[in-house]
Amino acid sequence: LWRVNKEGKFNAHIGCKDKIAIFDNKQLIYDSSLLKNVHINVMSFENILKIDGLNNYFVYLDPPYYQIDGGGNFTRYTKDGFHLTRKSMLLSVFKELDKLNCKIVLSNAYTHLIESEYKDFHIKKLKAKRMINSDGDNRGYVDEAIVLNYFTKDKQRKIDDSWL
Repeated sequence: LWRVNKEGKFNAHIGCKDKIAIFDNKQLIYDSSLLKNVHINVMSFENILKIDGLNNYFVYLDPPYYQIDGGGNFTRYTKDGFHLTRKSMLLSVFKELDKLNCKIVLSNAYTHLIESEYKDFHIKKLKAKRMINSDGDNRGYVDEAIVLNYFTKDKQRKIDDSWL
C-alpha cells in the first residue's frame, strides 16, 4: 500500500511481523517465464494515450477506489487526492482505449457509481479480502468490481472470466 499524508509524505504502516512469506520461488520463476517477451509500463493513466501504436495492448487500470456506498471517503493516496474530476478523466481514457481495441481491466470498489459509469462494459462482482483498515473490525471481505471491455453490449465479445 502506498499512501501519503496532507504534506505529501509516505505514511503507510510497515507492520510488525518478523517473518512473512513474500513469494513462492517456483511460482515466481514460472511467472517470470510467462512475462519473458512482455514489456510492462507503469504510469499515470493520463499518460497512456501518449504511447504510439496502442492497438491491441492489454491495459490494467488500478486507480484509488471509489468511496464504498455508505463507507468512508478516503482519496489521499497522493497529495492531491483522486477526486471526481480525475475519475471522469479515467472513464474518458477507458473509453478511448476501448476504441483503440485495447483489452482493458479496471479494478475498483463495487459501487453504484461504478455500475453507472461503466454500464456499457462487463462488470464482474467478486469478494476481495481486505487486510488494511484503520479499524481492525472493518477488515475482511468487501465487494470489488472488475470492469472489462472484452464483452460489451455493442461488441458482444465473449470472455472467459472463470479466472476471476
